[in-house]
Amino acid sequence: MPSSIAEILQELEPERREILKLESEFAELIKKYDVRARKKNYGQRLSDLLARRIAGDLSVSFPQIEAGEKRAGGSKAPIRVDVRYHTKYGLGLGISIKTLNFRDAASGRYTKNMQRVDKELRAEAQELHAHQPKAVLGALILMPEDARRDGSGGKTSLAHALEVFRNRVGRADERGPEERFEVLFVGTYATDPERFGELALHDLEGWSAGEEPPPVRDWSDFLEALRSAFERRFAVRLKR
Repeated sequence: MPSSIAEILQELEPERREILKLESEFAELIKKYDVRARKKNYGQRLSDLLARRIAGDLSVSFPQIEAGEKRAGGSKAPIRVDVRYHTKYGLGLGISIKTLNFRDAASGRYTKNMQRVDKELRAEAQELHAHQPKAVLGALILMPEDARRDGSGGKTSLAHALEVFRNRVGRADERGPEERFEVLFVGTYATDPERFGELALHDLEGWSAGEEPPPVRDWSDFLEALRSAFERRFAVRLKR
């Protein structure tokens, strides 16, 4: 016996199918235009590629240096480190990479996540140094170059970054504050076609708030600061 509601359902079936089709298309649009996820993925890919570049450029000085966010020993649990070089005693050199690549829609600046990044760096340094006090830790923090020109009527995003991260560096020896890095550079990368990719870095070692920004350094200066810090800590002479 035919269903008593078959005719009703049949009449409405085109509408049901249209709703299902629209729902599927809408889900694909959400996935395609999930800007937050795409920003996060971009930042992760940039950090990964920078880690490979650093490891490649330091490979003569540090054979078997590794790139890629893998775990290194921490005091409570393994900590992810972007670049790692191990000695026979444990972690000898670890490098953390943080990037702030997109302006916050509300403020139009790059400052929204700086405190979060600082807390992440603090936790990384403290956990690693507590477990391996002799390890030399470096950090590289990058933003687009317009971070030098935003903040009309106030501090630019770069100026804010210098003040936030200056207290995350300054560990001169293995008895120094565990939550600080031995090397920390903050800088910007150019995105205009004429100077695309050009870096302007600042070494925050010894810099105090209120002073003029530290002198502009380049990529080779960052690499050399890492080598020099390692040489001082382990009393060795590295190949260049």
